[in-house]
Amino acid sequence: MESKSERKARQLGMSFGAAANRLKKQLLYKFVVMAGQATCYRCSKPIESVDEFSIEHRNSWQLSADPRSAFFDLDNITFSHLGCNCGEPNRRKSECPQGHRYDDVAYVRERTSGQRRECRECERTRCREYYRSLGPLGAERVREYRRRRAARAVSATK
Repeated sequence: MESKSERKARQLGMSFGAAANRLKKQLLYKFVVMAGQATCYRCSKPIESVDEFSIEHRNSWQLSADPRSAFFDLDNITFSHLGCNCGEPNRRKSECPQGHRYDDVAYVRERTSGQRRECRECERTRCREYYRSLGPLGAERVREYRRRRAARAVSATK
């Protein structure tokens, strides 16, 4: 005796989940066309069929400070041709989360937690803000600590 899910799969010719997702995509495409928004975000050409229709994030959700929130942010959603969206290179290699372009010598500083990726400009800005927050005495203490640490490193190698 076949189960309900097996019967549905047999009747639909695919799993129920795949069929439901296909139906949702067709409905969304129909509403996008009705709203006059069926234009590709990347190439600005009309999206002619549901087969070439894809949902896309304007700004990479994976590189944001809060990926979960960015993924579900409806203001960050747009539409494109499937080929235009899938053909997009991984932006992780070309720009930092703040949108600064990495140069040819791509400098990415990865923290041990893997949570922060930053270009040189972002690192400089972060350090400047940190030192300003310390005030004059705090910044001097940091410089003194670094001088002592460097001296210890030199004496340890002798």
